[in-house]
Amino acid sequence: MGLRRILWSTGLLVLLMRGEAVFAAPDQFTCGGPTISVELTDNVCSNAGVLHVRYDFGEVSGGFLFVQLLGTDGQPLPGFTASSETDAFSGEWAVRPGQWPGGVPGNRLRISAFSFYDCGVRSVYVEFTVPPRGACPVLSHPKFEFELPAGLGGQKLLLHKYLDSDHSGPLGNGYFSPYQVTDVPVDQPPQFRFSGAVTLDGAPVVRPVYYRVIDPPDTAPYVLNPAANDNRDPQHPKGTLFSRDASGTRVNGGGVQSSSDGVTGRATIYLEASNNVAGENYQLEASVDDPFFTCGTAGPGGTDICPRSVTVTTWKRVYLEVDTMFRQGAFLATAAAAGSRELSFHPNSPGEALPFFIGDTITLVHGGQSDFHQEDVEIDPAPVDSAGKALAPIEEEADGSWHVHLRSPLLHDYVGPTQTPRDPLWDRADAGGVQGSYFVPDVTLLSSFYADMFVDIQLVTDQPSSDFPFIEEFGDSQDDLRRLLLGRRFFYHMPPPGQPNRNIFHIIGAGNRVMEILPPANPNGQVRCRTNFGDTTAGTVNFSYIYVGNIELQAAGPIPPCTFQLPIVVTSIPHFTEAAVAHESVHQWRVNHNPGTTLGGHCNASAAVPPALFGDTCLMNVQWPASLTNWSQLNQPRLALHWGTNGADSEYTEVRTALEPVTH
Repeated sequence: MGLRRILWSTGLLVLLMRGEAVFAAPDQFTCGGPTISVELTDNVCSNAGVLHVRYDFGEVSGGFLFVQLLGTDGQPLPGFTASSETDAFSGEWAVRPGQWPGGVPGNRLRISAFSFYDCGVRSVYVEFTVPPRGACPVLSHPKFEFELPAGLGGQKLLLHKYLDSDHSGPLGNGYFSPYQVTDVPVDQPPQFRFSGAVTLDGAPVVRPVYYRVIDPPDTAPYVLNPAANDNRDPQHPKGTLFSRDASGTRVNGGGVQSSSDGVTGRATIYLEASNNVAGENYQLEASVDDPFFTCGTAGPGGTDICPRSVTVTTWKRVYLEVDTMFRQGAFLATAAAAGSRELSFHPNSPGEALPFFIGDTITLVHGGQSDFHQEDVEIDPAPVDSAGKALAPIEEEADGSWHVHLRSPLLHDYVGPTQTPRDPLWDRADAGGVQGSYFVPDVTLLSSFYADMFVDIQLVTDQPSSDFPFIEEFGDSQDDLRRLLLGRRFFYHMPPPGQPNRNIFHIIGAGNRVMEILPPANPNGQVRCRTNFGDTTAGTVNFSYIYVGNIELQAAGPIPPCTFQLPIVVTSIPHFTEAAVAHESVHQWRVNHNPGTTLGGHCNASAAVPPALFGDTCLMNVQWPASLTNWSQLNQPRLALHWGTNGADSEYTEVRTALEPVTH
């Protein structure tokens, strides 16, 4: 007969279920009996836990196990019992949550075991108080960290690198950041690489990572109330995100697995930025496993706690060729071959004295990119002819040119003027100048001035020489062709006609220019003049002539036939020159031009505060510098443009948004 049937027949099982059976304590056993122990595990958070009842029936195979909930009187409550029958000598009964009664902390339980032995039924019990539940465990979540997090300084993204010879920057490859993709074609938008790592409990894991772009506020000083989402590229204000699949194929979108580089836990995404707007700010946010970016409102008070990257800002680059005109010099009147010891110079004006003296070192310059060359020669103080007869070191010819004897033979060939049916074109000839004396344009302040426009200025360093032939005086705007033709010969980076010159600006320090009289004359008879301190040509070639000679004359008094006098002194000349350089360089961006034309170029505005001071005049004002009221603006100088209608009317905006290359 089975054990359960025996118990039912004796009525003992019913008594046990009711809690009415009498059990002998373990020390009353005379013929053996069961033993039990109890352990509760996993009783944390909302989990009642698992009750582990470990039993040993000794020499008897099988028995009954009970878990009963006790009332306040210490007696089992009817109906709150769990039971199990086993045929094993010993083992464990694991009672799962919901299978045992009274799984509430503080409840008392009675756990009992009994079986039949040779001497009768033997049983044992223990009482157990349900302990307090443990704290809910902290669940681990994947963690994402940017390789360049928001706490680091900003990164610069170069829009276009137009010169292969550009080795500027911290890496010597022309780029600001090692995270810029360097194999992008120069006519395509720049790309920046963002990488990050996904970990779980410190170990790298593969998870889907989602990125999105945010637009931090503008950082330029003239933007007084910067706000987010103020990028100025109308087509791509937040750029374009994309990734690369295993084959390297571009996949547009902001989602990527954190094994995109073939490295577990690593997630890389690329940003394609604006193609022409400088000062655009981009910052990435990341979300792991969540394309809806709930982290964007998960912080206190609904704040954004998504991981953020460093801010990336777009920059333009202009390459600057700086040339200096001889203060004394002349063009060759005739060609001279290598090996010759004679030169003929053409006077700059009829009857003019030769600008060279015995003992002077003369630098000869042959223009042209393909065969540019120059050399230094000296006038022979005691020349003789082939018969040994003494000759004059310098001889004036019947046509007014000067014949000069040299101490040593020429190393190179030099060309004379181009003859036309009407006149020889003297400025097509090679030239000589007195070494060490130049009109110098000071470009020192251009880097800081253009930094406010997110434009990097790099001086080109591969030109063989910066020497430029002496021109006694340039004419008015009708002389633009001569300025261009001279530039094509002696600006080393000037491109052939019809070819863009890849963001190369040319600045030449020149001598004098005629002052232009403006009609009509004032009723009081005062002559009205334009302030001629520079001329600029912008288009397929970009160059500015800075008339340092006129600036020096103006510091001494009015320049005839004009009668105006600017309140400057000799000590103002260097700063006036710096301001003139900045003014003319901005013209090379073709700012303030009338729509569809090359006319205009000036404004009637005040300068933005900051970087200017209240009352300062915009550097591009049509009356500059005569319109200045704060003359410290010129004498320091303070270089500032205007910023109107939140940038809708501004040279700053025109420079920042200009298409590239600027020279096209």
